[in-house]
Amino acid sequence: MAASHRLQPMLHHRMEAYDALGIVPPTLRTQWKTNYRRHVLQSLILQQNLANLHDLLAAAGIPYIALKGAFLAFHVYPKPELRPLRDLDLLVPQSRAMDFFCLLLEHGYTRLNSHLGDPQAYLESSHQLPPLRAPAHNSIVEIHTSVFHRSEKRSGVRDPSGDRLFWQRSITRTLAGRSICFPMPEDMLVHLVEHAIYGHQFDNGPLFLSDIAFLLGRHRINWPLFWKLSKDAHCERGAALSIALARYYWPEVTALNDAEGPTVPTAIIRAAAGALLSNGHNRKRDKRLSLARLQTGVFQRSAHAWSRLFPGRNAIALAFPVRTTSPLLPYFYMKRLYRLATRHLIAQRNKATEKYSNEAADRLFTINSWLESNNND
Repeated sequence: MAASHRLQPMLHHRMEAYDALGIVPPTLRTQWKTNYRRHVLQSLILQQNLANLHDLLAAAGIPYIALKGAFLAFHVYPKPELRPLRDLDLLVPQSRAMDFFCLLLEHGYTRLNSHLGDPQAYLESSHQLPPLRAPAHNSIVEIHTSVFHRSEKRSGVRDPSGDRLFWQRSITRTLAGRSICFPMPEDMLVHLVEHAIYGHQFDNGPLFLSDIAFLLGRHRINWPLFWKLSKDAHCERGAALSIALARYYWPEVTALNDAEGPTVPTAIIRAAAGALLSNGHNRKRDKRLSLARLQTGVFQRSAHAWSRLFPGRNAIALAFPVRTTSPLLPYFYMKRLYRLATRHLIAQRNKATEKYSNEAADRLFTINSWLESNNND
């Protein structure tokens, strides 16, 4: 579970700080220490990669903001290795995204076999372009064109990237001799909430809470501004839930006591705590079950089932290397249906051999019902 949630460096650090490593079995203690050292080296590689990306962007005259993990690891956590990064996320204006994508390909970055969809379809339908792998090592770069995830459910939410004030209030911090651009702490906190709760349904794990705790421990938050930004992003309840969770598990962060917001029922806090530790193997299935249960009425349920089987052209172009105008599109629809059928058969086989509980899906349904009830208040 620690490996799944990238918590090994943090566990090693916390247990060492409290002189409690002696209670950890020697084999596990060695694994944690080895993992910790590996992430020390990885953080150095990522710093250099971010510096190289900054140089490329500056030379091309493309404005950018480094999102989430880069700021947290290098300017919030006590040590960068405590916040392992899966990738580097860079927000650029949508009008320059393809320029940057092609620039990276020219400099040796390569596509991932798992993300060979049409970049133009990503540009039109997703919040980011297909991820790219750096030439000298295995670090991944994701080019974002919006801060928030795009979805029909939250289509009425205006993305911060379209607001010139979001860019104007960004901050710079020195890293590897460069002035790297980051969101200001209030924007960062809103992004963490939207990303974890609305974009990923808690599947980014407990690091979400230490992100908040260390951010508030390092930077003073303008709470009225934060709540205004949360309201603009239609995520006030998600923000309140995030603060409540962080306050419970990181009580030493006194700044959390100043964050007054909507009251969160204890049952929702408990459900969210469980969701943060959900089994990685079943997360997608649990999300699908929860989303299906949120549909009300025959029409909504039918429309949801139809969109699941036959999504729009852009969804196919996101998943496969085919353009939306290609005559081969029907073939890839059939290929997608074959994948769905195969996964269904595997799920049925696993269900027959394993004891399956809907507890995780029930938690997500309970949380999402509470989050969405805000729209009817």
